Parts: sequence; structure tokens; C-alpha cells
Amino acid sequence: MRMLLTAALVAAALPMAADTTATGTAVATVVPAPATVTHVDGKTLNFGTITSSALAQNIDVPPAKGDSFTFTKDHNETLQISFAPSTDVINTGDATQVCKLINLNASLPLFTGSDSTAGGFMVGGTLQVPSWIKKGDYSGTYTVTVGYK
Repeated sequence: MRMLLTAALVAAALPMAADTTATGTAVATVVPAPATVTHVDGKTLNFGTITSSALAQNIDVPPAKGDSFTFTKDHNETLQISFAPSTDVINTGDATQVCKLINLNASLPLFTGSDSTAGGFMVGGTLQVPSWIKKGDYSGTYTVTVGYK
């Protein structure tokens, strides 16, 4: 019995093991919300009625009188608007008859809301009409790309 009591006293007198700690690392990447662009229904880049000529013509439509788009963006980002360098505008009755849509350009975005996360802009451009072009209705599409600088 004495031995048991002595062993118990010795065990009680020994220091306990100390707690240990380790650290971990938490990481995250915050990215801006994606920008979006939407064409406004019923709007077009309309060059109107063009009288044929013996000379090639360039018909300009300024952005203020052009097509219309809306966008959304992250409030901390600057929006960039871009276009293809040129687009074919084709005679709907004769695909061999082609005008070129060039120099697409946008008005400065019009922001709405206090944090500038949505707004609109208008697109204008120049239609190159060759001297040999046939009469008819011409149509083409173009792509507007928005992203962050």
C-alpha cells in the first residue's frame, strides 16, 4: 500500500505537459463582378436612305444619333468599350453587294446611380458606300465588347 501511495504522490508532483499551438493561413481573392452589356430593343445604327452616286461616299452617324446599349459594372472598375475594326453591311437581295461599317465609336458612358454600377452609351459609325453599289436594303450586325481596363 505504501508503494501505491508513493507512486501516486510522485505522479502528482510531476509537471503536466504544456499545451501546444500551431497557426494556419486563410487566403481569398476578390474579383470584380463581371461587366454586362445589353442592346436596347428597337434601336439601330440607321444610316437612312442614301442616294447612289458616281463617287464613293462615307455616311457618318454620330453616337448621339446612333444605336443604344445599357451596361452593368463593378463600382470600383473603369469600363472599356471596344468594337471590331469593320463589319460588312450586305444587300439583303444580293449578297455580292457589300458596304463597310467602319470607325464604330461610343459616347462616354452615361452612369446612373450614386455608385456608378449601371448606365448606358450610344454607338455611331461610318458607312462606306462604293460608287458601284446596287439599290436595295442593306443590313449587318456588329459586336460591342465591354470589359474592365
